[in-house]
Amino acid sequence: MSKILPIASSYTILVSALYLMGFWSELNINFLEYITLTEVAVISIGSLISSFGLLLLSSFISEIYIRPVMPIGGGRDTPEGKFMRKWWKVVYFPLIILAAYTVYSGKPMSSFFLAIVISPVLGIWFANTGFLSDVISNDNVRYSIVLVAVQIAFFSFPIGEIKALELKSSEVKNQVKIEEKTYTYLGKLGNNVFLWDNNMKHVKQLSYLPKEIIYIP
Repeated sequence: MSKILPIASSYTILVSALYLMGFWSELNINFLEYITLTEVAVISIGSLISSFGLLLLSSFISEIYIRPVMPIGGGRDTPEGKFMRKWWKVVYFPLIILAAYTVYSGKPMSSFFLAIVISPVLGIWFANTGFLSDVISNDNVRYSIVLVAVQIAFFSFPIGEIKALELKSSEVKNQVKIEEKTYTYLGKLGNNVFLWDNNMKHVKQLSYLPKEIIYIP
C-alpha cells in the first residue's frame, strides 16, 4: 500500500494534466498560469471519469467473464500469434510512419491517431516488464491494470482536445447568457471564467463569475 499510493497520486496528476493540456491548448490557454499542480486533479476528475468510465467498466467485466476463458498470452502459440510475434514490427512500421506524418503536418486530431497506434504497443511492453508484480500477485489482473492505465494516459490529451473542439463547434451544450448575449461555457481556472463567443469565434475571459448569469438548459 505504501508503494501504491505515491504511484496512484502521481499517475492521477499526470493524466489530469495531460487532459487539461489537451483541452486548454486547443483554446490557446496555458492552464498552469491560473492553477497549481495540486488543483489539476480536482478540476479534471469529473471529465476524466465521464470519458474513461466506460473503458474501466468494460475492463472490469472482461476480467470477470472473458479472462478465465482467454488468459493473457493464451494465443501466443496459435498461427496468428506466432505471425504477430515475428512480424509485428513490420506490421506496425507503416502505422508509425503515418502517425508521425500526421503529427508533423499538424492534422486535426493527430494526437488521437498517435495514441491509437502507440498506446497498445507501449502498454503491452510496460506490462511485460513486470511493473507492480510485487504489489499485484495475479499476473492477469496486473497486466490488465497496467495496459488500461497506459491507454488512459495516452488518450487523456486527445480526449481533452476533442472536448474543446466539441464545445467550440456546439451552440447547444454549456450555453449561458450574460448581458443578453449567449456564450458557450468552457470552464473555470482559479477565479477566472472562460467562455466561447459563438459569433466572434474566440475565447472571452472574465476575472469573476457574473452574478447575472443564466444557464440555458
